[in-house]
Amino acid sequence: MSKRLYKASKAQKKLGPMRLDRMVRPIAKPMLKKFGFQELHLFEHWQEIVGTDLSSDCVPLKYARGTARQPGGTLLMRVSGHRALEVQHSLPQIIDRINRFLGGAAVNRIRLVQGPVDQESRHRPHRLQPLTPHQKQAVIDQTKDIENDGLQRAMQRFGERVRQKQGAE
Repeated sequence: MSKRLYKASKAQKKLGPMRLDRMVRPIAKPMLKKFGFQELHLFEHWQEIVGTDLSSDCVPLKYARGTARQPGGTLLMRVSGHRALEVQHSLPQIIDRINRFLGGAAVNRIRLVQGPVDQESRHRPHRLQPLTPHQKQAVIDQTKDIENDGLQRAMQRFGERVRQKQGAE
């Protein structure tokens, strides 16, 4: 018999669909805690922290918190062999960016491990082509019957994004 990892409350069921990250966080947190990641922020925003160029060739593996005597922690990162020297040269900037993002002196040392970075961690956003005026008008026409202005704008942005992704494929 399988144990249910997430159970929605009655209030949540009445509200309708729930954001996926709110359901995944309670499930993923114990798994990531085992490897030293108390928060998912480092994984979620890795590309923003180190930049799109470096994020394709390096990925965080484990974070070890510092002690009372030695504040700060150590981040273990896997780096593709061809970028290891460049990443090593950029370590002070990477540490600074991580600390700015997480706040305080969360990381004071980074250990590098050379090895292949799997394709899943090399997520690069696709450059989407802007919509033509005709396509934009089609999205506006589809959402014009929505009475709530905020919802209408959100659905227009969503429709534009869907059309952009359909055009990219």
